[in-house]
Parts: sequence; structure tokens; C-alpha cells
Amino acid sequence: MWIENLLPPLLLLVFVSLAALLLYGLVRYSRTRPQPKIEFRYLLDGMTDGVWFVDTEARTTFVNPQLTRLFQLTEQDMLGKTIFDLMVPEQVEATRQAFARRLEGEKATGITTLTLRNGVTLHLRFNTVPIYDRRKRLTGALGILSDVSENYHMEQQLRQEEEHHRLILENINDIIYVIGPNGIIESLNPAFTRITGWEVEDWLGRPGIDLIYPDDRDKFTQSLQEAIMPTRTIEARLRTVSDQPIHVEIKSHRIIKDGVNLGSTGVARDITTRKTEALQDLQVLLEYERLALLNRFIRHASHDLRTPLSIMNSSAYLVRRKLPTDALVEVQRHLETIEQQVMHLNEQLDNLFAVSKDYMLSRVPFVEHNFHELVTLVVRELAPVFDRKNQSLIFTGSDTDTLIHCNPEEIRLAVRHILINASSYTLPNGKINLELTRNHESVTLKVQDNGIGIEPEDQEHIFEAFYRVDEARSLDTGGMGLGLTITRAIVEAHGAQIKLESVPDQGTTVTLVFPVHQAALQPASTP
Repeated sequence: MWIENLLPPLLLLVFVSLAALLLYGLVRYSRTRPQPKIEFRYLLDGMTDGVWFVDTEARTTFVNPQLTRLFQLTEQDMLGKTIFDLMVPEQVEATRQAFARRLEGEKATGITTLTLRNGVTLHLRFNTVPIYDRRKRLTGALGILSDVSENYHMEQQLRQEEEHHRLILENINDIIYVIGPNGIIESLNPAFTRITGWEVEDWLGRPGIDLIYPDDRDKFTQSLQEAIMPTRTIEARLRTVSDQPIHVEIKSHRIIKDGVNLGSTGVARDITTRKTEALQDLQVLLEYERLALLNRFIRHASHDLRTPLSIMNSSAYLVRRKLPTDALVEVQRHLETIEQQVMHLNEQLDNLFAVSKDYMLSRVPFVEHNFHELVTLVVRELAPVFDRKNQSLIFTGSDTDTLIHCNPEEIRLAVRHILINASSYTLPNGKINLELTRNHESVTLKVQDNGIGIEPEDQEHIFEAFYRVDEARSLDTGGMGLGLTITRAIVEAHGAQIKLESVPDQGTTVTLVFPVHQAALQPASTP
């Protein structure tokens, strides 16, 4: 009985004891459970950088709002997911290797490009470290991420601009330089080597004035000192590795900051070609004026000389008509000499007049003409010239299919000059051979003599106006050295070629090559 009365108080005591033990355990557990304090959570949520906690399996255990905003995901989208689940497959393997190094205790800092499966691509500056508990056991990793996409794009743009500037500096044809306030060269681009032949390294640290050609230095220095504006343009000559100066146009700009001279930068452009062309233009202009004066003289002289020559020729004719036959026999030789010399002078006047007309600018329309007929005509005209020296003139070649597009009168004159020249420099009883050939592209006339030939030093000048070979070697005198000049002008005006080959004491060969006119190549149509 007494036991029944004692049992309820004992049960109550046991229950109270158990409750006290449970409460004590909960308090101890709450003190040791690793959950962040409320203040620390507020700190993480307020950070401007993204915070990402993962465990040893790379599963997300915590992200702050800034990271979810960067990734354009929700907290629920990320918690429990591995970092590999969130990124595109192409980046998984490299990320696995990096995460393995974190598990080995390695820290990492840098910039990377991350592309997520939702299509978001970010350029991130990251700082990742492994996480340990109080017992120094590895529990995961922490990543602090900040978006540097804007800076990244700006840096990329700057790098591209720098690369573009580098390419321009390396490939531009002008010299770009920087000279310090003390006049020392600080920078030169590769064009400096291409233009001057000097290596850039040979001139860095040397005075810029030393590059100016010595004769131009005083003028160059004076121009710089007299310049009022910070930017000025100066022409000068630069030294080169070959000691041949080049003309450059220098556009120089002084660099002044807060009143302090920091040096100058500029561009030097090679204008040697422009200078040469300007000089050539001036020479052409002077030559034109000289020729214009010569032409006026020739025209007036030709007119003044032809009148007395005509009188002399008429007088010889009248003497021949008026003298009795017996008296004429005595003066016949003298009359022929007078007539030949008058003809010779008239020919020289014709040559001078031809030069003044400049056959290369002929305005006479070209027509199709048989080249064989023209050559035959000239051979007949000059037969007396060859007969007087008992020279053999042989003309071979087909008289068909030799049509050329030409001014017949000019071609006749060109062939005439070549044959007269061949006779003049061939001994009596010598031989002159003419050969006319044709193929599908050209008609060729070859004039070959066995005369005295032309020395090599004279051959390169033989087509120049008024040039004559050594008078001591000339068999005939009286020419003015215009025949071959006129011939070349005529031939080139017809789009043809003239070639000369000569061996002293063996003879000379002159070759004319005329292109076949296209109309002559087409077969005649049949009815």
C-alpha cells in the first residue's frame, strides 16, 4: 500500500530529471552547431561581390543575393547543385581540375570567363580558397566573385587599339619618331630601317640632328627655331646607310605640358620620288622650250636656205640647156656635182624639218599598206646611190601577206634612211641584203651590210639626234646624224620595234618588226 502511494512522486521526479537533461543537451548543441551569426549573414548579403560556398562534392551550400543577380538565377536554382551543373559542358573539365586543386589546399586568384547553361557569359575576377572546420578538416571551398565584364571589354578594346596602332606603326611607309627635350631620339618605327637602311637600335639615344644631311642642318635648325606654331612642316635631306641622301617632308609637333617642353614627335615622309619627278618635269619643260626654239630656227632657216638652193638648181638646169653640146661635155661633171650637192642639202633640210614636226606625234591616219611595195619603191629610188659606189643591193622576200597598218609616207622615209645609212658606211663593191619575212604575229624587214660596223660605245647612242660615229671611220660626210633618230621615232609611233646589231669591221644589221594588223589576219569571206 505504501508503495502505491510512493510511486507517483518518483515518476514525477524521473520525468523532471529527464526534461532537465534534454534541455541541457539542446543548449549545448545550439552553442556548438556551425551556423552563421545573424550579423555575419547580413554582411554576406550586403556584399557587392558574389559569395559562393560549396562542399567537398562541389555542391552549392550558400550563395548571396549578389551572386544570384550576376548569374541571373534564384537561390533555389543553385542550392544543392554542383558548380558543374550550372556551367556549359565545354568548361566542365577545366573547372574540375581547378576544383581538385582547391581540395588539395591550393588558393587561386585571377580573371576568367564563365558561361552558364542559361546563356549568361561573365568575365569574373575570382578569389577561391579551401574551407576547414575547427578540427582542420576540409569541408569545401569558398569563392568570392566580382563582375569585371565592363572593364574586360574596355581592356580588350584598348588591347585591340594598341595592336592596331602597332600594326600601323610597323607597316606605315612613313618614319614616325619621338625626340626628347634634349634632342635625343627616343623612338623610331620600322619604316626608318626600310627608308634609310639604318637599324633602329643604332640610332636610339643619339641626337636627332645627326640624321639630317650635313649641308641641310643649319637651315633645318633655323626653321625649327623660327617656327611659331607647335606644328610645322619642313623639307630636308636625311642621311642613309648608303651615303645617298633622301628628300623627306617632316611634320613635327612640339609636346608642351604646363609650359614645359617634353620634346617632339612627328612624321617624316620620303619625297625623293616626288622631287625627282618635279626635277624631271622641269627638265622636260626646259627641253620643250629648247626644242621649240630650235624648231623655230629650223623652220626659218629651212625657208631661207631653200630659196638659194632652188636658184642654184635652176641655174644648173639653164646652163645645161643653153650650152652647146661640145661645151656641155666639159662641164657635165661639174653640173652633176652641183645638182647632187643641192639634192643632199635639200635632204638634210627635210631631215631637220622632220625633227621639228616630231614624227612620234604624227596625226596622219594609218591605213593598210603592202610593206613589200614600199620597200621596193625605196630600192628603186636609191638605185643610183648604190650604183655610184658599185654596191650590190639584194632584196628578197615574199610580196604577199605583208600588210601593215601605217602611214606609208613615213614608213618609206624610215626605210630610206636605213638604206642610205647602210650605203654610207659600206665600202665600194660592198653588199647590202634586204630580207622581208612574215609570221602570224609580225612582218620583219632585216637590212644587213658588210660595212665598217659600229663600235660598241657608239651603238647605245646611234639613235640620238645629231649623234654621229667617229668621223674618221665615216666613209661619207655631210650628214647631220638625224636619219636614224627620225627612223626610230617613226617606227615607235607605229607600235613597231627597231633593233641594231653591229660588229666592227664586219657590218651592221638593222631589223624592223611591225605587228600584223588584225584585219590582215582574217581570211577573206567567200560568196
